[in-house]
Amino acid sequence: RAAGTSLERLLEKAYLLKESSPAGMTTLEPTKIVDVGVNAPGDARPGFEALERGAVVELPKAMTYPVFEGFPKRAVDYAAGERDRLRAEEDALLARQKTVKSLQKRTEELQAMEMAWEAEAQRMAEIEEARKSEMEGLERSMKAEMRRWEEKERLPRPQPKGGG
Repeated sequence: RAAGTSLERLLEKAYLLKESSPAGMTTLEPTKIVDVGVNAPGDARPGFEALERGAVVELPKAMTYPVFEGFPKRAVDYAAGERDRLRAEEDALLARQKTVKSLQKRTEELQAMEMAWEAEAQRMAEIEEARKSEMEGLERSMKAEMRRWEEKERLPRPQPKGGG
């Protein structure tokens, strides 16, 4: 059996409680169990005063439960240790989360820097390519100019007529 109590013993106790309870306590009508502030005719219970509907009554100090201080020291120490351990785990978790957030932020910053660097490198490569093509164009035009000058030098020069 899984439960610590047998059904037979439970039912036996329930029937004993029912038989020993005052009349009206075992009904399903709560107004017969709890006073609802109505003076019932013939209610002659000693010290009974009906309350006005909705009234609140403060219990006297003597009727409240006293503070229980009889817990075993071992149980109290264990509970305090568990609270301390959980607090330390929570602090460690918060520190790890803070570290992860700072690492994520730094990673994003580095990625942004890398993207900017790559864009700058691409821009510089384009500028270099433009400079090279411009230099090649200038070189071609200089070579063409030199060929023209060489051709001019190779051509026979016309001799001046007459005197000489």
